[in-house]
Amino acid sequence: MKNITKILKIIAINLVILFILLVTLEMVLRFLGMESIYQKEKKTIEWKDRFQSLCKEIDTKKLEYNDNFYTDIDSIYKANQNNKQGVNIDGFRGKRFIFTETSQKKVLLIGDSFTWGSTAIPITDCFADILDREGYHIYNGGIPGTDPVQYAKIAEKYTVLLKPDVVGICVYAGNDLTATPQLVEPGKNLHYSTNYGFFKGYDDYGNYFSNVEEAFTYLKNRKCGLCSSGWDYFLFKTVLGGKIYSLFHRKSKLIFDREKKWIIDSMKRIQDVCQKYNARMMIFFIPFKNELKQKAKSIKTNLHLFKGFEYYIPENLKKSDYRLKRDNHFNNEGHRKFADFIKKILTEKGYPPMLEVSATPNEKNLKH
Repeated sequence: MKNITKILKIIAINLVILFILLVTLEMVLRFLGMESIYQKEKKTIEWKDRFQSLCKEIDTKKLEYNDNFYTDIDSIYKANQNNKQGVNIDGFRGKRFIFTETSQKKVLLIGDSFTWGSTAIPITDCFADILDREGYHIYNGGIPGTDPVQYAKIAEKYTVLLKPDVVGICVYAGNDLTATPQLVEPGKNLHYSTNYGFFKGYDDYGNYFSNVEEAFTYLKNRKCGLCSSGWDYFLFKTVLGGKIYSLFHRKSKLIFDREKKWIIDSMKRIQDVCQKYNARMMIFFIPFKNELKQKAKSIKTNLHLFKGFEYYIPENLKKSDYRLKRDNHFNNEGHRKFADFIKKILTEKGYPPMLEVSATPNEKNLKH
């Protein structure tokens, strides 16, 4: 019994010494200017722009997951049929993605949540739907949370099928022009759609989460510093823990492309498929609301990436055409103005809007 007590005493003393050494090492690392993972996160522009207000809101309501989107076998992120926002059987909003003979100019619009119609009230008052009502046959290939990698995949799959006159790429400066393309794998959740917004389906090293709860916990730990366990606190809120964490995440699946050549490659893929199937590729830029404050996200800073492509920049948009707070999407006035901008460009380039001309019975028989 005395031996056991002696052993426990030695273990306790060693643990205390180890704890003191770890605390001392942590203090030295901080004195040398090193920071924890959470401290580094808080200094990023992305954190201030996206996560700051979200972290204040976290845990104020029960997490709810909406299974509205999925990634198909072609690695295209699209909408599920249970999505109640006018989703067709092909996984996109609006008209079916089938070939249609029409007197109207056919336009395949490809983009992210702006093109999808986010924050338009109702959603059918977004710029894609406005154009469809006002004389164009619009195929809406916009899906929230996507980037030029997805745009290229959609163009390659559907241009040959739909045979559009124009393929319009709606490039949003706010998050389409980053140095890291999204990691998309068949059947894996690119994002989790929740009542808190979209959570990325993988961590900052490209490892996919198993479920939405895992994604939520990661966000709370790394982005918000809301650690529910001592181990998570050690990893994300201490310098020493961050060093240990980094040892196990040296290899990342994500590609960091400082020159953003991946964007050029995506645009070239779209250009190649358009040339092959006689569609005209046009790029319509959507400015970031706070471009003047964040030059890295400005169109002007990234315009060199689009040399050799046909692109257009709207001049009729103001900050008042966007939603308030952290939502940088168009309000209804912004959608209206962007629709007018696209219509003006299309008309000037030989693609005017026109009312649908119904075929006579004889013409229908001839077509069959």
